[in-house]
Parts: sequence; structure tokens; C-alpha cells
Amino acid sequence: MKLGRDVLVIDTSAWLPEYGETTVDVATDGRELSVIIEFDGEQVLERKKLVFTSVCSFTYASFPGVATAAFEHDQAHTVPIDALAEYPDSEAATAWTRHFPYGGRVRHYRIYFLSANKSLTVFACGVTLVDME
Repeated sequence: MKLGRDVLVIDTSAWLPEYGETTVDVATDGRELSVIIEFDGEQVLERKKLVFTSVCSFTYASFPGVATAAFEHDQAHTVPIDALAEYPDSEAATAWTRHFPYGGRVRHYRIYFLSANKSLTVFACGVTLVDME
């Protein structure tokens, strides 16, 4: 399935230190996926959370690693791999949208956590970034 172009959703370089995250924890609750990103702040560890809603599929895997999905990169990537990107023309997201009768548009997201050596691909209806205290 073709991915199409990528679009920047969240630029992690705006808040992550240059060397990246300290830890990444992934948890699900029903159809919600939470990704807690812990990183070194100025004086203490800080945390932010990506919350994906109406998730129908996700893959959290080692990076570099074995590609288990048949996604075809048919266009040049413009978004850095350590930022959250969306593929608005993704054939897989279109197929998921057609599959569900509730009418929500499924979006195809991806991000790589370079210090944790993990990749995350999510098919969900939305995402928000939450500051954690």
C-alpha cells in the first residue's frame, strides 16, 4: 500500500533534548493509545504524552528492525523521522476508514524514537500532545 506524502503533526525537536528521549512507555485503554515520553528537563525529568483516539491498529517495534508492513514509500519524506508525521494520502488509512461504519476518518501516523530504538505506526482518528506534571 502506498503512503503518499508526509505532513508534520508534532515537531519533537521543539521540546526534546538533542539526544532524544529517556524512556517511552506505550499503553492502551479501550480504543485509546497513550505514549508517555520521558526526557531530561533543565532540572528534573519531564514527561509529555501523545494520546491517539479511536485507534484501530498500531505497531510498536524495534528500530532498526524488520519491516512487517507492506508500505510503499512512493514519495520523498519531508518530515524528520523523530517527529510525528501523518500520511494524509495513505492507502491503508483509506481502507481503514472504509472498513468502519461510524464515519470517522482514520489517519495514518508514524514516529521513530531514536534513543529508545523504537518505531511507532498508528491508525487512529486523532492525536493530541499533553504536558504531564
